[in-house]
Amino acid sequence: MSSVGFPVFVVTTLLAGTAAAILLTPKDVLRSTVVKAPAPSYTADVAAVDPAPDYFPLETSAPKVQYASLTVSVTPLAEAPTMAPALPEPSRDIRRITAGSLNMRSEPSKFSDLVVSLPRGTEVAVSDTSGTWAYVTTSDGTAGWLSQNFLAAVE
Repeated sequence: MSSVGFPVFVVTTLLAGTAAAILLTPKDVLRSTVVKAPAPSYTADVAAVDPAPDYFPLETSAPKVQYASLTVSVTPLAEAPTMAPALPEPSRDIRRITAGSLNMRSEPSKFSDLVVSLPRGTEVAVSDTSGTWAYVTTSDGTAGWLSQNFLAAVE
């Protein structure tokens, strides 16, 4: 191909492609006008909004601007609301350690991690049981599992 033939080939191909696009495009798309959106205008007075400009052929009236408002009113209470009467605290299951010392465990098993060793006479509050084990809390807040075989009820 010669040096003059290549540019002619490119230009001819571009012209043929453009002509094909124009011929295959529906006529109503080619004839439609571009509708431009108005530039936003900010105004505090709704009544002072300008009427629709000439480039709104589809609308019969100017767009309206509406502002939302929210009014909140707070009414103070004349009296404090009455509370339901407090339920009596359920009786706590308090027990005392009868062994020389008793190991508190992290799980209800003699193979679980040792939490603390408690001396004879220590009082604990039982909140749950699992088999021969009791989940207890000491007066200082330490919690864990003890064997129920070495706990006696406090009278």
